[in-house]
Amino acid sequence: MIAVAPVIYFILLRKKFKSLRSPDLKVKIGTLYESLNVKSFHAVCYNVVLLARRMIFAVITAFAGSIDGGLTVSLVVIEIILFSLYLVVVKPQETKVGNRVELMSEIFLTYCFFGMMFCLSVNDPKHQYKVGWLSVSAIITLVLVCVFYLISDSVSHLLEWIKKKLTIRRR
Repeated sequence: MIAVAPVIYFILLRKKFKSLRSPDLKVKIGTLYESLNVKSFHAVCYNVVLLARRMIFAVITAFAGSIDGGLTVSLVVIEIILFSLYLVVVKPQETKVGNRVELMSEIFLTYCFFGMMFCLSVNDPKHQYKVGWLSVSAIITLVLVCVFYLISDSVSHLLEWIKKKLTIRRR
């Protein structure tokens, strides 16, 4: 049943795509838009693509890993490349900064994935320690960048809202 969820979401988005561009609906559901570019159907499908990607990753790590480690890494690399291409071509976020943060997140998480794979294959505790701390610092940097982006995005939306209220009051 869970495997069918992305398909169901895709069908619902396709069916309701025109109504998603309504400004009234955007005001009504607010943060559920997550700053997605609602002008492009492919961008609106970002959450569907992300959900499908996570499910594929779970299947790859659960089943392919027991068969062959090289196959697992190859499939994960293909998945990472396809998702990165999706981010570069579709640009699912409304702003350039949002798209850059998404791509940066993908790059940092890819580094962490390969860092873990490296640590599993090398039995040198010093290298594992260094790679581990580099991964932790990459994740902390990513979290800080994402928090800064969310705060700056929220402040810009708040300023827009205040300007809108002030112009309505002046009339």
